[in-house]
Parts: sequence; structure tokens; C-alpha cells
Amino acid sequence: MNRTEFMDRLAKALCDMPEEERRQAMEYYKNYFDEAGSEQEVLDTLGALEGVAADVLRDFQNTAEAQKLQKFRKRRRNCVLAGIVAVSIVCICIFGVHTVISDEYELSEDRGLTVEQEIRSLTVEAQSASVVIQFGDSWHLDAGKSTTWENDQYSMAIRQVNQTGLFRRKPGNIILTVPYGEVNEMNLYVGAGRLEMQHMTVPEIITCRVENGAAYLEDVNTETLTLSVEDGKIVWDGNVYQSATVNCDTGSIDVSLGENSEIGCIAGRAGDGTVTAQVNGKSFLENINLANGFSYTLQWMERTGQLDLECNTGKIFIKLQSTAEAPYP
Repeated sequence: MNRTEFMDRLAKALCDMPEEERRQAMEYYKNYFDEAGSEQEVLDTLGALEGVAADVLRDFQNTAEAQKLQKFRKRRRNCVLAGIVAVSIVCICIFGVHTVISDEYELSEDRGLTVEQEIRSLTVEAQSASVVIQFGDSWHLDAGKSTTWENDQYSMAIRQVNQTGLFRRKPGNIILTVPYGEVNEMNLYVGAGRLEMQHMTVPEIITCRVENGAAYLEDVNTETLTLSVEDGKIVWDGNVYQSATVNCDTGSIDVSLGENSEIGCIAGRAGDGTVTAQVNGKSFLENINLANGFSYTLQWMERTGQLDLECNTGKIFIKLQSTAEAPYP
């Protein structure tokens, strides 16, 4: 099925809807194809046409029922108190005051986080938003309505999930400010979005996983680092004081280890992918069989940490900086 066939069949499936609502639905999916660029990617994302049509009809029915209920309540409204309540509900919807669902909150833009307890572990998950994480004096989150947060003892999770339905909104950007020296561990996930971190130190652990988006971590330091990419990209620069793990499927990972890093051994395996490694700009690993696994110790650097890597068909580039002189002629 191509775009034209999809739009024709969708129009027929929605023939029972009022003309104006059907026109809005068709215009929405036309713009969806125009903005995405890749016709096949849109078709794969939307899935079966029957499911798309069912979502549109369900959203329309829910909207129609909600409008009928609102008119019914309006006719019965005969006191000032009911009017005040209605206005309050409208204000809540417009200005996005957060809604409590257990310990989970929906956010509007530019809201501070109410964090009373100590947070040692932070999880950030973004399906398609652009995320910036930075240090500051206190917790603060600037995010769209598709982003929620929840926290319990010593941990916090911030999640952006793509909305579904006919009138879903595009995800807003996320800017997260973390207090200096509070978080020991960060777990980061990027779907199709983008993540940026600069000039940060996370004392114990950083884990970053990317599907088909991108993550850029510049001048970031930690004790234990784990990077994982499916079809996306990670660029990381900083110091690792104990160990690192790098897993790349079909995407790419660039790792630059600073002079204070403790990595002195690189081990792992590369299938049909490419692994390139340099120390102070000079390459090594050229004569090693990467497909059968390898372990290369940089003995002259006197470092004890190890970097373990696994590369399928993607690309991994490792760059180490050291004040020690490599035994090259």
C-alpha cells in the first residue's frame, strides 16, 4: 500500500462521519505524511489502516459524547456555584495545572519540581522529545504536557510518552535542571528524540540507551559508564574512573576518554561492524581479529579499568588521551 491508496481507503472508512470532522481528519494525516518525509516510515508507524480508522472514529465519538454531556449540564446549570466550578475546570484545562494520579504528575511548561527528599538516582525517558539536562541550584523542569514525573525515596523518574489519537499534540522540549552533587546515578533513554548533557559529573553510574535518536554527552564524568545504541547515535566525551561498556547494533558510538580516565584495557567483539581505536591520535587494533573477540591491554598507561564493547554491524570509535608515551616508533 502507498500513500495514495492509504488516503483513499481512509476516506472511504470515514464516510459516515460529518463532513467537517472527516475533512479535519484527512487534513491531519495529509500533513503527517508531508512532515515525515518518508512515506514508508509513516505507513509502518501507523500500522493497519483499519486500526487508524477505528482510532479516528473512536476519538470522534468520544468528542461528540462529551459535547452532548456538556450541553446537557449547561441547561441544568442554575446556580452561581455551578458556574464557578465550570470556569475552574476550563481554567485547569487551559493552563495545565498538574493533575495528581497517585504520585505521578502531568506537567505544563515551565514548572519547578517539588522535591523534598534527597534524590540519588534519576531516570529520564523520552520517546521523541528533545532533552537537555544541566546542573543548577535546585530542581526545575520545563516540559510539555506529554511529560510526567514521579518520585519515591531517593529516586525520581521523568518520562515523555507520545500521545495517541486524532488530535494528539507534538511533544514539547524538555529542559531538566539537577542540583549540583545530588544525583549519584543517571539512567537515560532516548527513542527517536535527542539528548544533550554538558559539563556534568555523576559520581557512580551513567547508563545511556538510544534507539534511533541521538545523544550528545560532552565533558561528562562518572565512575561506571554504559552506552547502548540500536540504530541511532551516541557521542560521549569525558572521564571514566572505573569501567565502561559499549554496545552498538547498527548505529554508531563515538567515545573520547580524557587523561584522567582509568581505562587501560579494551576487550570485546565486532561482527560485521567497524571498531576503531586511538591513543593520543595513533591507531591500534589493526592486526587483531575482532570477529573472534579480542583483549588489548595498554600496559604502558598503567591503568586498571576495562572497556568492554560489542559491535554488530554498526561503528564504534574509541579515542583515549594519556600523558604516558605509547611504545610507537
